[in-house]
Amino acid sequence: MNPFAEHLYIFLMFIPILSVHEAAHAWVAHLLGDDTAKDEGRLTLNPVSHIDLWGTIAVPAFNLFILPGGGLIGWGRPVPINAGNLRHWRRDELLIALAGPVANLLMAIPAMAVSIYCLAPDSPWQKLAYTFAYVSIYLGIFNLLPLPPFDGWNIVRHLFRIPEATIAALPGWFWIAVILVLCFSPVLGMISVGTDLSLNGLHHLLGGGPLLLSS
Repeated sequence: MNPFAEHLYIFLMFIPILSVHEAAHAWVAHLLGDDTAKDEGRLTLNPVSHIDLWGTIAVPAFNLFILPGGGLIGWGRPVPINAGNLRHWRRDELLIALAGPVANLLMAIPAMAVSIYCLAPDSPWQKLAYTFAYVSIYLGIFNLLPLPPFDGWNIVRHLFRIPEATIAALPGWFWIAVILVLCFSPVLGMISVGTDLSLNGLHHLLGGGPLLLSS
């Protein structure tokens, strides 16, 4: 598969995977008593409800198709949470933040199982199933970065009692700096290695034996 086609598949897979990720946040918030996201139409798998013009379209497309050697960087519209509706707000916000990355892992399991047990090794569909699992786990790890606006930041913020107002006080250039650091630092490469190792472990647990690292 040529690099452009592979990046196109990654981009097209990224949008529905992201939609499940964001819907998982909304679903766990609903289970824990906060229907803010549900009332705003975020408890759905419809990508239209979760797409952020910059985070879901512009930045991922630039990194995958224009930037030489660029990796996948992307995010969806933040899921709104009203902590006042949660019974144990600090614990519950942590669970809501973890819901997206956990959903990514859960999506990767059936995709990897299909690639092992249902498809021939030389089948192009086997490659697509593996790529789907890869993108899903990659997105889950990526969102655990302890930087705003990612899920990892919400986890760190609660663990270390960082005031929510800290985000509002950040200057506008901070967000551009975050994207540039991700684009031109080894961070994405480290995430790719972590994804490869995770897929190796998952492939082995499902009875497929070890995989060669793809990075």
